[in-house]
Amino acid sequence: MDTVLEKLCDEKAWEEFYENRIELGHFSEEEAAGLRRYIDEKAYLDIARALLSGTYEFGIPDITYISKSGTKKKRVVYRFPENEVWILKHIAYLLHRYDHLFSGACFSFRSGRNAKTALKEVLSIKDLDKKYCLKSDIHDYFNSIPGERLAARVASFIDDDEMLQSMLIKLLSTDAARDPDSGEIIHGNRGAMAGTPISPFLANLYLTDMDRHFTEEGVIYFRYADDILIFADDMERIKELKEELREYVRSEGLGINEDKSALFGPGEAWEFLGFKYDKGIIDLSENTKRKIKDKIRRKAHALMRWRAKKGTTFEQTAFVMIRVFNSKFYDVREKGDFSWSRWFFPVITTSDGLKEIDRYLIKYIRYLYKGRHYNGNYRVKYDTIRSLGYRPLVNEYYAGKQRDADDRLT
Repeated sequence: MDTVLEKLCDEKAWEEFYENRIELGHFSEEEAAGLRRYIDEKAYLDIARALLSGTYEFGIPDITYISKSGTKKKRVVYRFPENEVWILKHIAYLLHRYDHLFSGACFSFRSGRNAKTALKEVLSIKDLDKKYCLKSDIHDYFNSIPGERLAARVASFIDDDEMLQSMLIKLLSTDAARDPDSGEIIHGNRGAMAGTPISPFLANLYLTDMDRHFTEEGVIYFRYADDILIFADDMERIKELKEELREYVRSEGLGINEDKSALFGPGEAWEFLGFKYDKGIIDLSENTKRKIKDKIRRKAHALMRWRAKKGTTFEQTAFVMIRVFNSKFYDVREKGDFSWSRWFFPVITTSDGLKEIDRYLIKYIRYLYKGRHYNGNYRVKYDTIRSLGYRPLVNEYYAGKQRDADDRLT
C-alpha cells in the first residue's frame, strides 16, 4: 500500500478523492469547481513532491476569530493558504485508513460513524430511561490540546508510515500563527488547530486512550470530539464517573466546561450533539433552537438597516433573508459546516422543533415589511413568502423522509 505522501503525488488518488467527496456531497459547487481546477492544473504536485522529500514547510496559518452564537466569546480557527488547504483535505481523507484504531465509543469524523449512529447506539441501551446520564463538554478542546503531547501521540499512533509521521510532527511542532489584520506573528500553543482539515483526526486521536479507558471499565460511554455522554444505573455511580472524567481530562492538560456539563436523572430529558432526547423522542435541543433564533434575529436587524440605507423593497430584502437561511439549512456545506438538513434531519424523530424555527423565521421575514412586530405584518401572506423562495423546514424534513422510504423500496 502506498504511503499517504506517495498518494499525494498520484493523479489517480486525487481523482478518487474528488469522486468520493462529490458522491458524498461534501463540497459546495464552488469548492468542487476549485478542486477540479486544482487537479487539472496539477497544482498539488510541487507541494506533494516536497513533502515526500521532507523539504516542505507549511506556511504560517492565519488566525480567524468567529463569534459564538448568543455570547461575546470568540472561537479561534486557523486558515492555511488555499493551495495547502487542498493538500491537507486530501491528507484528512487518506487518514481514514487509521479509523479502525480508534475506540468504538468515538463517533466523530469517521467513515460510517456519525451523530446518527451515535444516537442509534444510545437508543439501543437496555432500560435507557431508567439510567442516570452525564453530559459533559471539554473546554476549547481542539486548540487547548498541548502541542507537544499531541505530537507524541501521533508518533506512537502512526507507526507504519514514517514520512507521514514526520510531516505531522513537524507541523504540530510549529507554534506560529498570523493575525491577518495586523500581520503580526503570534506564538503560542496551536493544539489541533481548529478549522484545519486534519484537526478532526487529531482530536479523535488525542483522547483515544481515554475512550478505551472508560469502555474497558465497562462504562456506557460515547464521545463526539469534545462532547461526552455517560450512563450509569444510580446517582452514586454517575457522580463517581463525573469525577473520574474530570480527573482524566485534567491529566491530559485539558479542562471540563462546567457550563455545558450536567447530570440527569432517570426519565429526564438530556441533550447531546445539538439534539434533545425525551422519553424516546429526538428533537432539536434547546441550545440549537436558541442559536439559530439568535442568527435569524441578528440577520433580520442587519437587513433592516441595509434596507433603510439602500432603499430596497420589502421583496428584495426578504429575498436576501430567505436565501441566507436556505443556504444555512439546505446547502451541502455552508462555510465549512454541515447544513442543517444533513446534520439534523436523519436523526430527529419529530418535527416540533422545526415548526418552532419555521414560525420564528417567518415572523422575522414579516418583520422586514415594516421594521417592527405588529399585526399589520400579516398583510404579507404566507404564499408571498413562499413565492420568494422560502422552503419550510417541516416540508423539507418530510420530503426527505419520503425520498428515503422510496429509495428503500427500489
